[in-house]
Amino acid sequence: MKKSLALFCALLAAALVGSGAAAIRTAKTAQQVETRPVPLAETELSEQSGLQWSPRAGRDAAADLQLQFQAQCEQRLRWDFTLNPAAEPEHPETKFYKLNRLPQEDAHMRNQSLELYACMGFGTSVSGGTIALSDEAQTFGFGPAFEEVAENTPAGQEHSQVLDLSLYMKEWPMTVGFAAAGQWLPYEQFWEMRVHPENRSAENEALYQMVEHLVQSFRFPIKGHPMMEFTVQKDESGAVVTLNAVQSGEENPTIDCYEALLNGGHYLILEAREGDGSLMDYSHTPGGYGIYRLPVYGEDDTPAPEDLQFFYELNPEEKLRLFTSDERNLLLVTEKEGQVFLKVLDETGSEIENMALGALSQNNWVQIQKDLVLLLRHGPNAEQHSFTLLRRTQENTYQREMDGVLPGGTCFENVAMPNDAAMAFDGSRFALAAPYGREYRGDCGYSVLVYDAQGLLFGDARQTSLSQGPGGNYQSQCHVVPGSMALRFADPA
Repeated sequence: MKKSLALFCALLAAALVGSGAAAIRTAKTAQQVETRPVPLAETELSEQSGLQWSPRAGRDAAADLQLQFQAQCEQRLRWDFTLNPAAEPEHPETKFYKLNRLPQEDAHMRNQSLELYACMGFGTSVSGGTIALSDEAQTFGFGPAFEEVAENTPAGQEHSQVLDLSLYMKEWPMTVGFAAAGQWLPYEQFWEMRVHPENRSAENEALYQMVEHLVQSFRFPIKGHPMMEFTVQKDESGAVVTLNAVQSGEENPTIDCYEALLNGGHYLILEAREGDGSLMDYSHTPGGYGIYRLPVYGEDDTPAPEDLQFFYELNPEEKLRLFTSDERNLLLVTEKEGQVFLKVLDETGSEIENMALGALSQNNWVQIQKDLVLLLRHGPNAEQHSFTLLRRTQENTYQREMDGVLPGGTCFENVAMPNDAAMAFDGSRFALAAPYGREYRGDCGYSVLVYDAQGLLFGDARQTSLSQGPGGNYQSQCHVVPGSMALRFADPA
């Protein structure tokens, strides 16, 4: 992720998603909405499936399936869709609304949210105006290295040097941006307040102290001799106008941040590793490598340093791939020796599950819907996209219900956001749906798959007539409303 000052950061962001109550009025349907099958050229199944990509392929297996979703255009016009994907849905049931005002996030949801940007000094880029190298608020801790390069940079020119970072600092520069309880302190402002305390106010002092505590809590010594390329550009008068620092080694250190929300707490993981994959030195952290907890702040709460608590120790030999939560537990997807594992912790930190899920893939994400947990694994080609479906039992254990292969050419290879998908399971059949289309979140189309234990039963991909306009700005074109998709099998008669 890049911010305006382009520290190379790991983004940890979690916010409860809610489409706030919007004042609406019912209007006459603006147009007759239709759907059309997506041409085979756009949605080819892998040859291994042996099925036609058609609503008639196994349609009896999806005859009692109902799909609902919302489409929106210009942030003002909205359609509610209800249809059976297997019943030739050329004319789905729709309801049209006009939003009198833009949907806004509910205040309670906003107070439940937490954003934490953890930025380690693996690189930076600063430009615009004259830069004072002595001001850490502008150099983010790299001042001494930039000063050496600047001495060798003539006016009106750009000059680069590869330097041993360990000669200039003992710890990786670290900063965070923090948002909670409606309060927001971006990392650029934190550095400004840190270097220039006279710019702090009584209103933001407590928030600054909280962020400073987080920075001091996660300090990582520099190991070995990491090399970085520093670049300085000067204008004709000799003033520094651009700074850039990037890692130059073949094996560079990394930092990844994860967050999950569960029962009034934000659970945080900061995973920092050396270029060889080994864990960085966590001896300067409050509890070592593991899960930390912060409370969910209310509107009148003041974040305090003592709020940060160590919750659970993690195994440094296991590489963390995913961290999330369902309604009752924390879920971690880890990788060790090429295999993927699901570890489940309850709110006390007790391990209640540690399940092997198979070989590691290039990309993995988890979709959670009530008691269903879906792990999607993306391989290097379409034939290696697969899934595992788990179900949480009443005893709070996780039962492996189904494994399958995702057909190529479907939107499930690159779903923009996990929460965009929907799923349903009736004990023997599993249905999965997600937006389908040309761009982010799929215009106004959808794709549906239905499986049983033997494999794929039914598949269909369609675009609605709302998608016929040209592509362009995401907000101005029609698109599926994030998180609006829902699937259900009809209750047995």
